Amino acid sequence: MSLSVRVYLDKKVQKMEGYEERTVPTSHNWIRCTFKGVEIYSGQAPVEEFYVSLSDPEEPVPKEVQDLITGASLIARHPRKYLNRHCGRYELKSATGTVDVHSFEKGQEEAEVRIKGKKLDDVVELYRKIRAGQIFPFEDWEGPQQEPQKEPRQKPQGTILRLLKRVRLIH
Repeated sequence: MSLSVRVYLDKKVQKMEGYEERTVPTSHNWIRCTFKGVEIYSGQAPVEEFYVSLSDPEEPVPKEVQDLITGASLIARHPRKYLNRHCGRYELKSATGTVDVHSFEKGQEEAEVRIKGKKLDDVVELYRKIRAGQIFPFEDWEGPQQEPQKEPRQKPQGTILRLLKRVRLIH
């Protein structure tokens, strides 16, 4: 199982007192940022988003950044035999997510849960309900797909039948 939890921060953090950044000399120009001693991730230059990474959904968000939160996300991967949920889109309060299945080594399947929301609590609650099987997808990707019913083609009758026989299209 792997788990990634991110808490996204308002870009104004970059202009606030206590914010520091330095470029890490790599081929990707990664930027290392801190705010009041808290490590903030931003990815490559130019910076598009800031986030704090949590090791567990239950880990408290550092108090230094709590007023800057704009959203949260969670990505979890479980062996399919331990998380056998319907693939599809799920929704709860401000959180929306997906469950999908991917194959990896030796035909093993892995369930991937991806959730985003405005509030970390909503993201975590949706994740818990998916894991516990207490919620169903509002868009089920595993439902049976059926071809639309076609109206049976009617045989020509009356005047049309006589016309077609005359031009020898029907015997």
